[in-house]
Amino acid sequence: MQYARLAPSIKIELGKKPISNFYQTVQLRSLWVNQEFAQFSPTFGNYLGNEWEDNFIHELSYYGEERRALNPYSIFMAIEQQSYKDGFDQNQSYVKTSIEIKQTFNYASKKGLDIRLFAGGFITNTRRNAGAILPAAFNMTSQGYNDYRYDDFYFGRSDNDGSLSRQVTIRDGGFKNAIGTGFSLGRSNNFIIALNMKVDLPNGLPFNLPLKPYFDIGYFDNAMPTGEDDTFQDQLLWSGGIALEFVKDMVGIYFPLINSKNIDDRYAERGSYWNRIAFTLDLRKLNPKELLNKVEF
Repeated sequence: MQYARLAPSIKIELGKKPISNFYQTVQLRSLWVNQEFAQFSPTFGNYLGNEWEDNFIHELSYYGEERRALNPYSIFMAIEQQSYKDGFDQNQSYVKTSIEIKQTFNYASKKGLDIRLFAGGFITNTRRNAGAILPAAFNMTSQGYNDYRYDDFYFGRSDNDGSLSRQVTIRDGGFKNAIGTGFSLGRSNNFIIALNMKVDLPNGLPFNLPLKPYFDIGYFDNAMPTGEDDTFQDQLLWSGGIALEFVKDMVGIYFPLINSKNIDDRYAERGSYWNRIAFTLDLRKLNPKELLNKVEF
């Protein structure tokens, strides 16, 4: 699959108040995503050639960050709208909103407990109870195959197996479990809520390794017909393990150690423990403009 992406935006830096370290930004952006899909005959399944499909996505967002040395925090809120045609050429649309709150509670210099809370839901969604997960669904684990806005960089965006297929990004639910493209576990056309925690270990580790125990817990609403009989436990996910993170969380390797049964069931189909180890490489944090925004005078 090929794609082209154009994302014009208006970004307003609200700056900070005098004698304050609270910075604010409001952004309005419209994305044009042009994707190429293979077309097949609905009767015989014959290949008919490729066709390009246009999608326009509009997002209004607010970001606020308290850049203090002790217990810093940030908040991100967004509302997104899209109107599109489904595979049967029917008009569909949605309006979704989300909020992300992050805070570090320091217990020593450059050491602390990081907490991240995410909640997202669809205000309107014509495919809320559809029989399939729509591309714009909320996800407990963000990977290349569900990055419908092409916001992130993936080395194996469409890979179904292999080490590159285990790349994750800390968005939406923020889980570090590379479940894979064949499952809808943790994906919702309705809403999700998640809590992510990780803590720095005290100094004294061999080679000063930046090891961090982590724990993720979240709930997703399976609004599809297949989820009518799902229990609370079926839709509750949790996972914990050890993270090895470098360069302000730009690079991370995640070793899951304990998981809810529904995650373990999916892992059992992936084979050895090696296939459960996930990694992140967040190249967005290398954006020169974003780096300059962090510089204070």
